[in-house]
Amino acid sequence: MSHEFRVISDIYRILAEHDPATIENAARLDNISPIVREAITALAREARLRARKKPELKNALSRRNSDRIARRAPQGHQNNALQFLLRSERFRSKDDLMNFSRALGLALKEDRRASRERLARRLLHAVSKDPALRERFDALMNNASANQTSGWFDLITSKR
Repeated sequence: MSHEFRVISDIYRILAEHDPATIENAARLDNISPIVREAITALAREARLRARKKPELKNALSRRNSDRIARRAPQGHQNNALQFLLRSERFRSKDDLMNFSRALGLALKEDRRASRERLARRLLHAVSKDPALRERFDALMNNASANQTSGWFDLITSKR
């Protein structure tokens, strides 16, 4: 059974690697039996059909892929904020994230099965929709990072 698949695979490889003109020229070579010539001519016809369809298919695939990538790609601010939330000592648990969302005035639905990252993404998604929430979020984040920095500064200076 695998030999049959190899034959089919070789035919598709020929179609992919050679343009229709090259395949047509191969059909015109001497010392080819009429049945093989007919098979090569049929391959040339298939190659011409594929050459016409290829740009349409390629454009459709690239459009579909770019749409999918655009939906999945995180925005710069959200990605940075997500990394900050996930790495911050202040948000080590889901409860910390829920408390932070309440401080913002958000009522996120609590889901025990949701991971901390999923909860952080939901929080950031809600914040990105509302400019007023975004300002409060930025203010709280700046306050959190300022407190964290000042805490480190105090720790370093007290040891000297």
